[in-house]
Amino acid sequence: MLRVVRPAAVLTLLASVAILGGQEKKTEPEAKLPVGVRLRLGTDRFREPSYISAAAMSPDGREIAVCSGSTNIRFVNAETGREIRSMVIGEYLRTNQLFFTPDGKQLVTAGYNGIHAWSVTDGKKVNTIPPVDKDRRDGQINLSEDGKVVSTSTMYENALVKVMQLSDGAVLGTIKPVHNSTLYSALSPKGDLVATWGQHYARGGNPTPADTAMPRTVHIWDVKTAKQIAAVETDVANVMTVKFSPDGKHFATVGYGVIQLWEAATGKQVRRFAGRGSSNQTSIAFSPDGKSISVSASHGSVQSWDVTTGKRIGQCEGPTISQVFLHYRPDGQLLAWGINTNTLVLWEAPSGKSITPVGGHFAPATSLQFTPDNKHLLSCGQDGRMIRWETDTGKELEPVELREDVAKRRTYGYPRTYNSPALFSPNCKFFIGSSADGSGTSVWDADKNQELFALAGGNGYVDRNGVIVFSPDSKKLVAINRYNGREVAMTLPVWDVETSLPLPPLKGQKGDFTAAAFSTDGAILTTCSYSYSPQGGQVAEAWSWDIATGKVLSKTQLPNTQFMSASFLDHRLFVAFANNSLQQKIYDALTGQEVRPLEGTNNAQASCMTLSPDRRLIGMGMMGNNRYAPNGRLTRFEVRLVAWEAASGTIRHEFNVAGVNVMAMAFSRDGRTLAVSLSDTTIMLFDLDQRPESPEPLKPADLTEIWKTLEEPSARKAYAAMTSLIARPAEAVPFLTAQLKPSDGAKPDATKIAKFINDLDSPRYIVRETAMKELERLGGLARDAVKEALEKKTVSPEMRERLEKLTDKTNKPDSGTELLRPLRTVETLERMNTTDARAHLQTLADGGDSPVTRAAKEALQRLGVR
Repeated sequence: MLRVVRPAAVLTLLASVAILGGQEKKTEPEAKLPVGVRLRLGTDRFREPSYISAAAMSPDGREIAVCSGSTNIRFVNAETGREIRSMVIGEYLRTNQLFFTPDGKQLVTAGYNGIHAWSVTDGKKVNTIPPVDKDRRDGQINLSEDGKVVSTSTMYENALVKVMQLSDGAVLGTIKPVHNSTLYSALSPKGDLVATWGQHYARGGNPTPADTAMPRTVHIWDVKTAKQIAAVETDVANVMTVKFSPDGKHFATVGYGVIQLWEAATGKQVRRFAGRGSSNQTSIAFSPDGKSISVSASHGSVQSWDVTTGKRIGQCEGPTISQVFLHYRPDGQLLAWGINTNTLVLWEAPSGKSITPVGGHFAPATSLQFTPDNKHLLSCGQDGRMIRWETDTGKELEPVELREDVAKRRTYGYPRTYNSPALFSPNCKFFIGSSADGSGTSVWDADKNQELFALAGGNGYVDRNGVIVFSPDSKKLVAINRYNGREVAMTLPVWDVETSLPLPPLKGQKGDFTAAAFSTDGAILTTCSYSYSPQGGQVAEAWSWDIATGKVLSKTQLPNTQFMSASFLDHRLFVAFANNSLQQKIYDALTGQEVRPLEGTNNAQASCMTLSPDRRLIGMGMMGNNRYAPNGRLTRFEVRLVAWEAASGTIRHEFNVAGVNVMAMAFSRDGRTLAVSLSDTTIMLFDLDQRPESPEPLKPADLTEIWKTLEEPSARKAYAAMTSLIARPAEAVPFLTAQLKPSDGAKPDATKIAKFINDLDSPRYIVRETAMKELERLGGLARDAVKEALEKKTVSPEMRERLEKLTDKTNKPDSGTELLRPLRTVETLERMNTTDARAHLQTLADGGDSPVTRAAKEALQRLGVR
């Protein structure tokens, strides 16, 4: 489990580390920022918009060809990380390999239509070798040192290796290896020898000693005769990598810290080197003269030995990444480079000097959170790092690695990432942690760094990919596994976080679960799932539950889609984003009916959603797709970033970013900044506050026109009018004070409300009816008291029935076009935050029960006015 650090402690620790170490890193203003972006956090150099599937370095070490999970290959400068050019290969890589020919003029790829050679300069196909067998699974392709010979292998029972001329596909030899499962191969520099190794199973019988030794055995074959000329049994359980020396007379085998050098002709061991065995060895490199050998490992180390003496001649530490490659530049400098999810990392060996930028995330950030003062942004990424950024300057402070104690590491292994959609509870007292080995998820006490209780029940433990949501007051928690069997009605566990005890479970909903959300008062829980109808296609369902009683309040269904996320706007209204929906909508949890659609979302595929802290804005990233022009050139997709005004459902802000997907979003606490995490590991800060620098005074006619605009359905026009007012508080506040008066109506009186509720159980019918009407008239003022009364177990059946009827009356949604101008006015006063603006907010908050009164009260709370 992850050891927990409270947010405040995290910030203090980061600040002290930065001051003491002097290692603050400022975001480099390297590339032009998209329209609306104020800062880029992290670097976009050596970063790709999706997981890198294959890469190759040019012979001169100046370029890197990168394929990141698509049919497009980018060539980037090895010093700057900037794109030089790109080309489209028209099919996905079949073996996740790329090769430059020795002259650097061609790039070799393997796809489902065969092995292809491409011109590096113009991206045109030079020639194609048809596939050996489309029905077999490919193992590897290899290229000879002169670039004239290529080998390709297939795997499993009928595995074979074919060696061919790259120019015309003429077969030079076919090798039938001994291994009958996973097969790996290596080609000698001249293309005259092939090494094979891999897994082997005794199919249809008991394993013999020869079968058992096969995974650690390497066979050497003569290409022309297809005969085996040597077989060596290594000192490791499984061979990981094999490499021929530059002259082809020797080959090296590596596995688990054991490096052995063999004569290719005889199989005689020449030398044995002892390396580090704590991680997989991923690459072997001989120096051009063959006098030294170097081995890299996934923990980032590069070790080198003198081939003649066996002495260690160099060692360096690099970043811990899954795959490290070694490459000699023409000047003799050994480069270590590798793929770290979406990032290319390069450093020199043995000095360890970094070539690529240090800092930022190496994989996309999946969680963003502004600090209460808006001065910093916390980002948690798939690379297991939490980083604090200064939002004014873009400076990065040292990342915090949340550490486990020794006992937890022994039990669960090492954490790889932050594995929860809700990292901290809203009050920051609790933390959701999950282990690196994929076992269960637990609630932790963030103050004591102590695990409290595991999220497990009759359906087993909740894994780290589960739907986990805290209630706004942090007192309740729902934790659901996403996949539980679509035909079984699930028991949805709700936990009391303080007591660690499960509350009465919610029963009846089926399907695979995708999202959940509590209403702002914690009284309603909406859970989203999807299943498959007998007629075909997916059916999305959002069930809304009364937490106190466990009753289903409503069910919202949409065909042919899934609800990907959900959030409540208040105590009743929620927005649920549907994947591939015709239109995104806001729903009423009590009725399940649509309240209003969101503008401009037809056929939009939502990638993520967020709400502003004041719940006035709904943000969404909408995914795009790559497009290919008739000439075959790739046009990078554009992703829309949209912020809707919740009250109107119309767009207030809209931005576009090209070539990347949106992974996470967060509004600042003051609503002036939108932070967006992109798939290329960077984070963009979009400026939502567009005030005029030198505002001119407004004339009475201007104010009258602005007042009219505030009533328009268009959030864009209304926000422009609000911005004009916010920039001129001296003129605007008196005008708004005269225009928007406090609401008339009943004032809250706790004593009277309590009496009316007690009268609901009176033996006299007339008293009960009078109390019922008075509570209905009070509306939202009586909502909390009605809710509290319903939670009491001593309530009589008749009184409970009346209270349940009152719930609908007192729980009215704050919705309707007539509320647009008043609510926008309250927001404008809050954004001004002057003495006079706060005074009028207080006047509005003292009015009778209404949406405007409640909005003014919430605004004062955010401003710290009690």
